[in-house]
Amino acid sequence: MFPARSLALIASLAAALALAGCNKGTSSQSDSSSSTTETADNTAALPAGHPQLPAQTPQLPAGHPAMPPTTLPADRPIIWTLPKDWTEQAGMPPRYAVIRPPDDRPAELAVTIFPGNVGGTLANINRWRAQVGAQPITEADLEKNITRFDSNNLKIIIADIPGPKTEDPAMLAAIVPDSANDSTWFFKLVGSKDNVAKNKDDFTQLVRSIRLIPGK
Repeated sequence: MFPARSLALIASLAAALALAGCNKGTSSQSDSSSSTTETADNTAALPAGHPQLPAQTPQLPAGHPAMPPTTLPADRPIIWTLPKDWTEQAGMPPRYAVIRPPDDRPAELAVTIFPGNVGGTLANINRWRAQVGAQPITEADLEKNITRFDSNNLKIIIADIPGPKTEDPAMLAAIVPDSANDSTWFFKLVGSKDNVAKNKDDFTQLVRSIRLIPGK
């Protein structure tokens, strides 16, 4: 016969073990419920009957802005003709588009538009010169550092801006005024000196092809 004190101790231990088992079951049930809810939340945006998306489909983080389309709209205010083997895609603001030459002469051409003239030709040229490490120029030197021409009723300016050191990048930049909308389009090609030189003819061809579409 066990003493009454021993029996009380055994009963207490048995009660503790039973309570632990209940808590474990409750926790497991709660985890399962949480998992089910999470799965449901992940698929709540799909219409009824829509097949499940593959697990490897990338998802944007919560609150991330929607990604812009990768192709330029057909109904756009400006058009140009791409040189052979060049590619284009819509850009992330403030870029309107990003254009690239072939892979064997890599560079990047950014297309942007801003209200007004953004400080004028000299201010823009000196801003770009600073970006490739070149010293600013004065108004007296401006015409020696730019090329002006008319194309498709547009008065276009092109600047060829090499960096001062061998390892510095180079830039080809075009200024395309849109007087009807009081704004300016900028086309900036940046890359190594060698690749920018190889792309200069194609860049000039693209810029000469630019047309602004009235009313857009």
